[in-house]
Amino acid sequence: MAPLDGPCWRCDSLGFWGGCAANRFPDQCDANPDLARNVNVEATKALAEATLSRDILLIYISTDYVFPGRPGEAPYEASMQTEPPNIYGQTKRDGEIAVLETTKGTGKGVILRIPVLYGSANSNSDSAVNVLIDAVQKAQDANAQVKMDDWSVRYPTNTEDVGRVCHDIAVKYLGEQDKAGSLPTILQFTSEDKVTKYEICKRFAEILGLPLSGMERVKQSGTPGEGVQRPYDTHLSTKGLRELGIPVDTQDFVAWWYVAVLSNDHV
Repeated sequence: MAPLDGPCWRCDSLGFWGGCAANRFPDQCDANPDLARNVNVEATKALAEATLSRDILLIYISTDYVFPGRPGEAPYEASMQTEPPNIYGQTKRDGEIAVLETTKGTGKGVILRIPVLYGSANSNSDSAVNVLIDAVQKAQDANAQVKMDDWSVRYPTNTEDVGRVCHDIAVKYLGEQDKAGSLPTILQFTSEDKVTKYEICKRFAEILGLPLSGMERVKQSGTPGEGVQRPYDTHLSTKGLRELGIPVDTQDFVAWWYVAVLSNDHV
């Protein structure tokens, strides 16, 4: 199976494609909504049509940002009403709709919603989690005043675990084609590791043996009208996967990063 650091990956032996061409940066989507729609919706629709014409199962990687993430609402079940808080979430939700409409009744299209990811990458900037290592390094300057969110909660999930779940979904769905019409079309996967970005930075600092003297905790939500609106808590329910018998366990965040830092495998 191809690595998870590109727009999509495939497993030819099983006959499925995972992922999709996507702009996954909320700030970029907000700055250029037309481009975001072309990539996250139109390209997704074209890919769904192409895979369907070749009788290939498409696993469309979506996001927890299809939900509003208001305090007290999570965890969100896959069947719950979506209400994206920003353009990124809106275009990913519309990408979901494009896949479901294109593959309706065929059993060849599945949505997999996931949260923020971490793992091996070409650059730390490829991941909203990995890039926090750079913030920790910058915070070694006591006067750096690196502001870090300590309000919204996230559930960082390893890309290797996502790859394994995609494999398990493909095995299940391609192995039960006679039941394709009755299998769920929207699934969700996440770790249960609840942390803020500041708490992630603290973990990195401990792993690296560094202080955070130049980092400032931000304990409130962003100012309305300034920047992209981000949710407080979009924790996903994994009930659908568990009912299918697909394991939802994930790697330990700190243990993975200790190995990654020692082997320099995070970039």
